[in-house]
Amino acid sequence: MKSINQENIKTREHKNVGRISFSMFLCSCALVFLFPGPSVHAMSVHPALFDIAIDPGQIHRGTIEVTNDDVVDQTYDLSIQKFLPQGESGQQEFLSPQDISGLPSWMYFPQPSITLKAGESRRVPFMIRVPQDARTGGHYAAVFFSTLSPSKQALPNEMISGSRTGVLLLVTVNGELTNRVELEQFVLTTPLRTEYLPALFSVQLKNTGSVHVIPEGNIKIKNWFGQTVATLPINPQQGRVLPDSTRRFLMSWSRPEWKNFAFGVYSAHLEFRDSSIVAHAPLEIRFEVWPWHLSILVWGGIVILFLGHAFFKMMKMIWRPRR
Repeated sequence: MKSINQENIKTREHKNVGRISFSMFLCSCALVFLFPGPSVHAMSVHPALFDIAIDPGQIHRGTIEVTNDDVVDQTYDLSIQKFLPQGESGQQEFLSPQDISGLPSWMYFPQPSITLKAGESRRVPFMIRVPQDARTGGHYAAVFFSTLSPSKQALPNEMISGSRTGVLLLVTVNGELTNRVELEQFVLTTPLRTEYLPALFSVQLKNTGSVHVIPEGNIKIKNWFGQTVATLPINPQQGRVLPDSTRRFLMSWSRPEWKNFAFGVYSAHLEFRDSSIVAHAPLEIRFEVWPWHLSILVWGGIVILFLGHAFFKMMKMIWRPRR
């Protein structure tokens, strides 16, 4: 009787725990629906980048298309910030909005903010008036469209959510420009002797000129017979290298249809289309791909076939009937 009572008590405890857990789950669901988290304000701009060349003393006019992808009306404030290149992957370091010297002071918008209905798109005009005495070369800034909600002036312990989307402006003031890019490094980041692909290449370029450039070129991979087996573009995304910055481009050679199989000695040749690029590093890399696991199987099979053939021939000579 005592053991049966204990089992009944345990059963009741498990049921109570189940009821409590289910009640907590329902309460959590109610809290989610009653107190939802901060909304995400969706917006998009087009184009994402302007690459403009203009003479000193001239005016450039353009438009930026802004779309409110949210389900409610939104007001977007406009701001302009200069930026500098950061890192080796094309990132930007935005300067203080209070620094309006240079390109920000040349830009004009008809109004400091715009209001869009849900799903509405609008073209926002802008103008760039370059001074007559402007420094020739590259000038870089971003135009931001931002929104804050529920209010711009936050109360203590109040959560503010918002979004900010930017458009990059790469402006070249024409004049005596210096185009100079240096190849600092061309290396294979995977081992020079490997068993299988992919082979990963790294091209590091430094812009020592006065204007941004779009490097173009290819890596041609040839086998030990001199045949080109692959051509890898070094900058398929048309990335820019800004003045006084270094950028690294990564390429990968693989053969999915061959399950990354390769065999033998290969050479990778780096070729640029721009003759102004100065090479301070070798333009050729030799590497080897030896799938030794597969080689063992192949050579082992050849040896087995050879020994089998020799054994069969020997047995045939032994059992050959004498005349």
